[in-house]
Amino acid sequence: MDFLITSLSFIVVIGILVTFHELGHFLVARFFNVGVEKFSVGFGKPIFSKKIGYTEYILASIPLGGYVKMTGEQYGEEVDPELEHISFSNKTVFQRAMIVAAGPIFNFLLAVLVYFLIFLFSGVPKSVIGEIPEGTPAYKAGLMRGDVVLSINGEDALSWGKMDSIIEDSNGKVLEFEISRKGITFQKFITPIETSFTNIFNEKQKSYSIGVGRVYEPLIGDVAKDHPAMKSGIKAGDLIVSIDGKSVFTSSDVSKYVIKNGDKELAFEIERNGERQVYKITPAKVKVKDKSGKDVYVSRVGIAFESNPPLTKLSLLDACTESVSNSVFIVKSTVIGIYKMINGSVSSDNIGGPILIAQIAGKVVKKGLKYYLNFIAVLSINLAILNLIPIPVLDGGHLMFYTVEAITRKPVNRKVRETAQNIGVLLLFLLIFYSVYNDIVRLIK
Repeated sequence: MDFLITSLSFIVVIGILVTFHELGHFLVARFFNVGVEKFSVGFGKPIFSKKIGYTEYILASIPLGGYVKMTGEQYGEEVDPELEHISFSNKTVFQRAMIVAAGPIFNFLLAVLVYFLIFLFSGVPKSVIGEIPEGTPAYKAGLMRGDVVLSINGEDALSWGKMDSIIEDSNGKVLEFEISRKGITFQKFITPIETSFTNIFNEKQKSYSIGVGRVYEPLIGDVAKDHPAMKSGIKAGDLIVSIDGKSVFTSSDVSKYVIKNGDKELAFEIERNGERQVYKITPAKVKVKDKSGKDVYVSRVGIAFESNPPLTKLSLLDACTESVSNSVFIVKSTVIGIYKMINGSVSSDNIGGPILIAQIAGKVVKKGLKYYLNFIAVLSINLAILNLIPIPVLDGGHLMFYTVEAITRKPVNRKVRETAQNIGVLLLFLLIFYSVYNDIVRLIK
């Protein structure tokens, strides 16, 4: 059953991404009056085909790709004189470039659309204050766990992302916070301090902070195999209500209690499908490294928590703005990641292929539609960027040829183009081979 779910979720992801990509080529080609002979979803033997006007629409048997066949799209291709007016090669450099670029652009737009739907219907993390370490600006200002930040300097800050952004851009200047606590609204003036954090590339970056953490419900996302929690019967999706009769409100509460009281059997009260039950768990001692690098033993029960903060709904405009912002952030992170792999500061072992994509698709689809859609958005942006790499046979390679043509006022020499495309095919094959190799290595580890 797991294999079936993984396979189907992978096929659906690839099908959506490729169809949207080819739809971009198709729609812009038709906009510039280029004849599209075939629009196929999938490869191989057609399961269904129907010709409407000039175009044959095909649903093929291998749902792992697709293509758009345009009239006169191959360089030097002979075209019936009566069809010259709808030939791809007869269009201007700008028009051809736009048709080629439309595929990656549509993949980016797909990501924006997906995030828009997620933010509109699910919302974004609400700016509810969680942990407040002693000595931080928030602690000194008298903020308490459970406080809700409504605005900062008069600007809406009800979402955690917006609040974070305003604080990070403060440059250490005093900020006026509008706070809601148990229905009472009041103001606090807080001066952020300069701090640092480790980004996704394990690099230290400077920022500004008031020293507060998010609130995360103690919702279990994963249970480690052969660990105490799994042996007791606890499952992913369970919500921890209390431990030893003491209520817990966040995942941090659970972690701290287990570490502090891990020498004895603990009674976990769990809520599952609206019903509550108590599970007895004796934590195991696990060796980890402390901040100084020394080996220490800490108590663990073998559970990982879901990122499940309180959410706030967004307006249409805010959902649109947030979706574009989030998509742009992923584009930047992906481009930086590729650059760092090229210069060696990030290991190329992070490159994944179809096996890894299928594994992730299978995992996220079990977690829920929101997680599955988020995966589609991220992968769609990755596909857009991959296609824009200036390697012949990819969209980026064609755009490179059109750029040269625009500058020199003549098409790239046919022999040069063919040689470059052969090299491009080789490079693409090597990239696919390496990504699959990485996938297999991960499987056998």
